[in-house]
Amino acid sequence: MRRRFLLGLLVAVCALFGAWAAPRLAGPVTYGTDVGALRFQLAASAPGERGVSLFVPVADWGLRAPVIGAPVKLSVEPRAVDRDAVARAVSGGGDAEVALLRQDLEHALRRLAVRTVLLMLGGALAGGLLAALLWYVAGVRGRRLLLAPAAAVGLVAVALGGLGVWAATTWDPARLERPDYFASARPTRCAARAPSTPTR
Repeated sequence: MRRRFLLGLLVAVCALFGAWAAPRLAGPVTYGTDVGALRFQLAASAPGERGVSLFVPVADWGLRAPVIGAPVKLSVEPRAVDRDAVARAVSGGGDAEVALLRQDLEHALRRLAVRTVLLMLGGALAGGLLAALLWYVAGVRGRRLLLAPAAAVGLVAVALGGLGVWAATTWDPARLERPDYFASARPTRCAARAPSTPTR
């Protein structure tokens, strides 16, 4: 019984580590929108960093809003900006631009979610294969070795489903109106006020 527990614990550790590491090794991805290119990354995070995080390198400031209770972080960073498109979006007649931007963002977030899930499942599979190798070293033989990668992928799939439900049930968009601001992408809390807008 103790041996089975240790073998199962080994699979769980390898699977969760692989799922955690895969999105970070793959790095962020950049998607184009109507107002420019945005770099996205979605991954599990510490509870204090959950939610949406936006950082603007040029201005050296960012904001973080814990819009969900699940330990998941969506990081967004502008990489290139179309100034004409931004000017049209903020002008009085920019409703069409805003609608197009919203559509682009929704499409990008769907692609990001699918990419992240596939990466995490792939990381879980790699972790399961590593666990199977360690099982073999520990004396496990035959078809029982196939249980390790299968259990690893199944465990992470269940965990992802739980995180999805957790995020959906705790979603609170009102928190976007009360974000925490920070500088240089550091998680230290700054004064709770919006950064000053440069005057022309």
